[in-house]
Formats: sequence, structure tokens, C-alpha cells
Amino acid sequence: VFVILKNESSSRVRNEICCLIGEIQGSITASEDDDAIMTPLSSEQKQWDTLIARVMELWSSDQDILKEATFRILKSCFDYSADKFLAYKNEFFTLFQTGLNSDALSVKIAALQALSNWLSTVEQKETKSFDGLVPLVLETVVLLVTKDEKEAGGDALECLIEIIEAEPKYFKKVFDLLFKNMQKICSLENLQEDRTKQLALQVICSYAERIPRVFKDNIQYLRDFLKMIIEYLIANTNDVTDEWMTPPEGFREDKDYEAEGYRYGRDLVNKIISYIGQELMLPMISEAVQQMINLDWKSKFSALMVISQIGEFIPNIDEIAPVIMVITKILNDENPKVRYAALHAIGQLADDCQPEFQSKFHETIIPLLLEKLEDPIPRVQSHVLAVFTNFFESCPEEIVKSYLDNVLEAVCSCLEKGISLVRENAVTAIAALAESTGESFTPHFERAAKLVEEAMKTHNQPEFREFRGICIECLTIMATAIAKESFMKYAEQFIEIMINFQKNDFTKATNDATSSYLFSGWQRLALLMEDDLAPYFSQFLPSLLEQVDAALTAGKKEKENEFASSEDPNEETKADTIEDHEAATLAINMLETFTQAFEKSYYAYGSETCQLLLKGLTHVTSQEVRTGAAGCLPGLLRVIKASNLSEKETVLSYSARILLEKLLDAASLEFEPNIIEKIIRPAIEVIEDAGKFFNEEALMKFSQHLVKLLTESQTRAQENQEMKNNEDLEDEEKETLDDESNEEEKLQIAIAEVFGMLFQTYKELTIPVAKMLCNGIRESLQPGKTDSSHKFGLFLVDDIIEHSLIEHIPEEWPCFREALLRLVTSGACDVRQAAAYGIGVLAQTNSSLLKPDAEIFSQKLQQAIKIPAKGENAKTYGLSRDNAIGALGKIIRYAEESIDQKKLIPVWVNNLPLNHDKPESRRQNELLTEMILKNVGGFCTQYKDLLPKVLTIFASITNTKFSNSTIEQNMKDILKALSNSNDTKNLAEQAAAGLSQLHQQKIQGLMNSR
Repeated sequence: VFVILKNESSSRVRNEICCLIGEIQGSITASEDDDAIMTPLSSEQKQWDTLIARVMELWSSDQDILKEATFRILKSCFDYSADKFLAYKNEFFTLFQTGLNSDALSVKIAALQALSNWLSTVEQKETKSFDGLVPLVLETVVLLVTKDEKEAGGDALECLIEIIEAEPKYFKKVFDLLFKNMQKICSLENLQEDRTKQLALQVICSYAERIPRVFKDNIQYLRDFLKMIIEYLIANTNDVTDEWMTPPEGFREDKDYEAEGYRYGRDLVNKIISYIGQELMLPMISEAVQQMINLDWKSKFSALMVISQIGEFIPNIDEIAPVIMVITKILNDENPKVRYAALHAIGQLADDCQPEFQSKFHETIIPLLLEKLEDPIPRVQSHVLAVFTNFFESCPEEIVKSYLDNVLEAVCSCLEKGISLVRENAVTAIAALAESTGESFTPHFERAAKLVEEAMKTHNQPEFREFRGICIECLTIMATAIAKESFMKYAEQFIEIMINFQKNDFTKATNDATSSYLFSGWQRLALLMEDDLAPYFSQFLPSLLEQVDAALTAGKKEKENEFASSEDPNEETKADTIEDHEAATLAINMLETFTQAFEKSYYAYGSETCQLLLKGLTHVTSQEVRTGAAGCLPGLLRVIKASNLSEKETVLSYSARILLEKLLDAASLEFEPNIIEKIIRPAIEVIEDAGKFFNEEALMKFSQHLVKLLTESQTRAQENQEMKNNEDLEDEEKETLDDESNEEEKLQIAIAEVFGMLFQTYKELTIPVAKMLCNGIRESLQPGKTDSSHKFGLFLVDDIIEHSLIEHIPEEWPCFREALLRLVTSGACDVRQAAAYGIGVLAQTNSSLLKPDAEIFSQKLQQAIKIPAKGENAKTYGLSRDNAIGALGKIIRYAEESIDQKKLIPVWVNNLPLNHDKPESRRQNELLTEMILKNVGGFCTQYKDLLPKVLTIFASITNTKFSNSTIEQNMKDILKALSNSNDTKNLAEQAAAGLSQLHQQKIQGLMNSR
């Protein structure tokens, strides 16, 4: 490979060879995990001893192309195993330093890219000496920008961003130099490539995201950065042209790449407010806007673009009133771009401050918008319609209904006679009106549907494919807005429109943004028509599934072409990528709807759908597609269960094994714990839906894979904890580590829940699994471990107890017992809850194990009940306390001979009813009523002081979600028994006399209804 590299003349091919060398090194490194390959390698085979020597041989060449290749190889190697090269870090320091000082621009940028990859992937504690290269890095970046800004300059800035996003501390000592260099780049007037200034601004923005304290401590940095953004906005505001005022037919607003500059500036405003906080930024922005609003039209336009970003950061809607006054005055500005910007600000504020904005300002805004529909400039008129959409999408229904007739009439007029851009926004406005008014739209449905259908027919040229997709979206939204009964007479016509759209506008290979409208349209009709859509399956589903395949294949092709060009993708390519992801996500959502809505009639398409979902599970570029596909897989099992298949159980078991295997494979390829969790969780449903399909060997193998995922998560969590103890960490970095640790905790809990479902389903067959887990459980329950570790261990202990596995591993009970007793009074609510739950299920499922310690468990539960709230979420605290009370109730019920009931029953009853854990509340209310019903007279005699409390409980829970038919009947029978004896009747009447009037009425209602 090195020989070929030296002789290759094409730079593109050389780059790919360098990537190949990195991949080979990565493969050799990966072979250290013997499970990853068929034949384990010896330690000698797990090394590429000559790699560095060959790389340094390239470096010693007098050819710049081979020096460049040196760094490209290192960059590729670092992608796979940067830590394997730490032994060479001193040599690398010299190598990078020399490369950055090279006279050849290609060597400089290659050295910079390799260095950024090195610093981004290796822990900073291992590369502290590289701080000394940072000034040289900044000098190199500025040089590359000024010498060759179009390609190398932009790539160099991206390297800075990469380093900052991974480890901003490299620039902490030289931040002022960094900031001033970015200022210098943004002030260059001879730059032909706008991307360069965007990246320079992004460098500062990324630093603000990672270490906002630097900006908060030095307000001048914020003022200067805001000034840079505003200057960028003004510079990217182009003059008004005839083409802008009246765009050509087929033009779409989101494809206006001339507007990318000010869109980028707008986004920066939004980001810097969110990173720094509105308290500092909003007064500063207000001051800048007040200065700009009275200047030339470009300044005014830019000011309005800045204003449009502040809505989501203003907590009180009344504070927006002065802003609205300014905007509405500008709506009649002589410059159409200023009018356009004012409309944009209204639309964005309506979207960000919904629905308070609509409720407060509709009387001001709607008449003005209706008036501006008469604007002579089509581009402005189309934006009025877009604002209507934003305004009505989240507007209270009663407000929309009050304007429906007038606004719809005006919008329909625009649809009939406007240019294509106006018509497009008219269609989306109609959809918003329909969605917001629901069945009230029914009288307008037929006319609006005909106009939209006619617009589809008249815009039948290829350039209007997306417009036709928007029409499909509008038609299906209108369909779902009205009642199914009202729609069904149009159903066949709508399905024909959908089928024609699918047939005429799509081929098997077609994949673009229009696919999204197709998938969402069928999804809406499926939800609306339910089984009435099934008879049409054969007419559209086969080709629709082909279209899903095309959407899911787009991500794979994108990855395959990643190295096809060294050019940075332009904005259009990036936008297409986003649209591909959106189409693939909507395709997955549609499949989920079909498998859920048509279980009985969907089996014929189940196999093909399964293949598509498995393809989605390995989608290269979109996490959302992968997690969405994972969530859909259990639905396929329900399709099988609902079918009339003769060998249903065999197919179900086989499918479940395959799906679990694929889920584990997909999870093992992920790096982010929240994604792994979303992929693992569907395994719970698969096991629950399919029942027993594992033999003991397969069950153990599956469990071992889960343990591997668990161990990796625990290792990452431990590393986060160690990093958090680093005194040099900023507060924001500690918060990031806390967030990551929380994600790891959620993943570990998900894995524990998968094990819980295995225990529930396979019972004794999981005894070896439970034994395998015990070492880890004991470790997680140790004093001094984190709350999340304790909670994870308790979850598994609870499952082992609940599913009667503890009797098969009695040697573990002393450890579990000690942990339950210690942690039921933990300072963490969720830990207390898990421990209390375990004690409760122990009393219920294995009281013989609990009885010897019933008194001490009861004492600990009483302590837990008395622990006061300490600022926790009310529901979290309430659930914890409810579980402790519930566990006490179960001990009273199932270990009555081992406790002093006279002491415990009053404690228990006086803490009822439970108010947060509804299922547990019903269980406790049932236990209470059953206990009293066994001996009503005896209870009244022994616990007469509790009778007012018991009647209060009855009055509180009757006919609520805390009761059920059994509890209701028990309460009626108890009240009847009380009234049958003069003694108990008198006691009951005395107790009822102290109740509130409302409670007395409810008790009387119970007595009357028996």
C-alpha cells in the first residue's frame, strides 16, 4: 500500500489510500477484542510494527505530496485508535510543529487537520504540552485564510471548531488572541467565500457554548461579537431586485440560497442568547436594535432579523408589546425587503411565543395581515400567507374560528390568482386553518379541497413536484381535521389522488423532499380511515414500500460518497442531506402507524416491512432513523400474533430471536448512551409479546451481551466521575459530565428492565442469569457508590424477589437484606422508592423470608415515611413515600403474625390514601377494605379512633382513579355492616359527624348506591 501511495499521481486517490492505511491500523487494533473475529490473533499479530517507521519515511521525503500524505495517514489512524500512539507524542509534537511551519499550504492544512484530530480524540491530560502549539495553530489559520481562503482557509477554521468542541481549554490562555484573529478574518473585505466568515463567527460561538464564563466575565467580548454578527447580517443583505420581488415560477423560499447569509446570522443570534442567557444578552441586543432601526434600510432589515430571534427568551408576553408596536409601524415601509423582514419577525414571534402571543395580539395582527395581502409585491404577499400559517398553527381554536370565514376567503383568492410562491403559501395557510379549527372547517372542506386539487392539476410540470407534495399535505390535513363520517364520502377520491401522485411523481429510485409528503399523507389517512383503508393496500402499498426503501438507502449512498470529493459540500447538498433524513424518519413513522393500525390485515407486507426496518436500524447517518426503526420492530410481532398463520408460534419465536439479535447488534455499534437506550428498550416489548422462545443456552448468550453493554456503560460512567473530580474543569463541563452520567443511568436502568422482563417471562430458566448478575449487583449496592448505582442494583434485586428467584440463590439474601434495610432510608428519593418497592414485593411473594425481620423492616419503613422533602420534585418525593407506605401495608397483610398490628395499623391507615402512585394506591385501598371487611365489628371496637380516618379515605377515593369496582363494593359492604349493628352504627355516625359536608355527601352516596 505504501509503494502504491508513493507512485500515485492523483491527489484524490492518494487521500483514499491514506484513509485505507488508517482503516487497516484500526482493524488490527480492533482485533484485540477476540470476540470481534472468527480466529483469535496472537499478540504479535495485533500490531503493525512498521507503521510509524513507514510514516516517518514518507515525512523524510523531499516531496510535499508525501509530507502531506504523512499527516493524512495520521489523521485517519487517529479516527480509529489515537490512544495507541501516545508513546509517540513527543515525536508528533515536533512533526506537527514542522508541518505547520511548512512553506507548502497543502502540508500546512494536512498538519492542522491531523493535529485537530489528535487533540480532539486524546485526553487533554496526555497532551498538555501541545498547548505550546496553539499560537502557531492560530497563526497558520490566519495565513491559510488570507492566502487561499476558499478551500484551505475554511478547512483550517473547521479544525479550530473541532478542537474547541472537543476541548476548549487548549485556547484558554490565548483566548484574546483567538478572538482578535476571528475579528480580523470577519473584517477582511477581499474574501470571496462567505463560508470563511461564517466559520470564523462559528469559532467564537462554539467557544461561548463550551465556556460561556469567559464572555460573562468580560462583557466587551459579547459586545464585539454582537457587532460582528450585525455587520455580517448587513453585509449579507442584498439589494432589492425585480427577481426578488417577483420570483420565477417554481421558486421556493427555502431554496433561496441568496438568503443563506442572513439566515446564518439570525441563527447565531439565537445561539449566543441561549449560551450566555437572556439576562445579559437581551438588554445588549435591545440597545443595538434601537440604534439600527432608524438607519438605512439594510440596517433596519438586519434589526428586524435580530428581533425575530428574541421571542423564545422573553418570559413575559407583555414585554413583547413595545416590540410589536415597532414592527407594525414598519409594515408599511417603502422598501419591500423591510416589509418582508417585519412580517418575518411577526411570524417568528408567533411561533416562539405561542399561544400567548396569539391570544394577546390577534386583534392587532390579523387585520394588518389581511390588509397586507393586498401588497403589490408578490414576495411580500407570499410572506403574509406564511405568517398566517405560523400564527394559526398554535392559535386557540376559538380565536381561529372567529376569523375563519374572512381569512379563508382571502387565502383562497390568493390560491386562485397568485404566482406559484403565493399559491404554495396559500395552500399551507389553508392547512393551518383546517388543523386549528377541526370539525368547524367541515362547511369549507369541499370548496377548499377542490381548489387545492385544481392547483395540483395546473402545476403538473416537473419543477412543481414539491408544490404537489405540499398540496397532498394540505388535503390530508384537511381530511383529518373533519370527522371521519364527514370525510368517508370523499375517501375514494382522496385515495385516487394519493395513488396518482405516488404513481406519476415517483419511481423506485426517486428520493427527495417530496417523499416526506407522501409518507405523511398515507400516515394521516391510515390514522383517519383505520380498517377502511385496508382494501386499497394492493393498489398502493407495494410501490409505497419501494419508496420507503429509496428513502432509507439515501443515507447509505451518502456515506459511500463521503470520500468522493475533497470539496466541502455546499449548502444545497447539506440541505438535501437533512431532507433525506427527514424523509427516512417519516418513512419509519409511517411504517409504525401501519403495523399498529392494521395488525390483522398487514401480515402480507410484514416480511418486506421487517427488511425495511432492519435497514433503518443500520442507517448510517441518522440516529433518529435508527432509534425509530428499533421502536417499530415489536409491532411486527403483534402483526404476526394477529394473523391467521397456521404456524404462528413458530414464526413468532423465530422472528423474536432475529429481532433481539439485530437490536443487540445495532446497540453495540452505537457510542451515545441515550441512543443505545432507545435501541435496547424495544427488547422489553419483544420479550413480552413473544413469550418463551429462548432455550437456556440462547438465554444465557443474550444475557451476556446485555452484561457487556452494561459493563461498558458503567465504565463510561466511572470515567465521567473521575473526570469530574478534575479541579481544572469549568462548571459547564461538569454539567456536561452530569448530563452524560444521567444518560448512562437511564441506559443501565433500561438494561435492568430487560433483565426484569426475562425474569418475569422465563422464571426458573433465568436462575443462572440471576447468579451471573449477582457479583455486579453486590458491587453496585456497596456503601459509597452513587445513587444511580444503588438504584440500578435495587432494580435487579426487586426483579429477583418479585419473580421468586431469590429462593434459588439463598446465599445472596444476606447482602440483599442489608442493602434494602440501609437504602430504604437513603437521602435520594428514587433510591428509597426502589428499596421500599423491594420490601413490599418481598412481603407479597416470599413472606417466609421477610417474617424473621418483619419488625426491623417495619421500623425502617416508618423512618422512610417520616423523611421530609428536601427540594425534590413533588411527584418524585410522593412516589417514594407512597411506596414506603405501601410496603408497610403489605407487611401488615402478609406477615401479620410477625408484627405488632396494634402499633402498625394506625401508622399505615393514617398515611392513606396514597396520592401519587395510582396502581399502588388502589392496591392499598383494596388491602384496607378487605382487612376491615373480615371483621367490621372487631375493627371498629379495636380501632374506633381510626373510624373517622377510614370514612375520610372512603369519601376521598370513591368514584376516582384511586378506586375500582372491587374497592367500591367493599366500601359499600363495610358501610352496610356498620349500619346493621346499633353499636357500630353509633360509632359510624359519630365518626361521620366530624367529616366535611362534601365527604358526608359522598359517604351517603355510597350507602344509597348499595
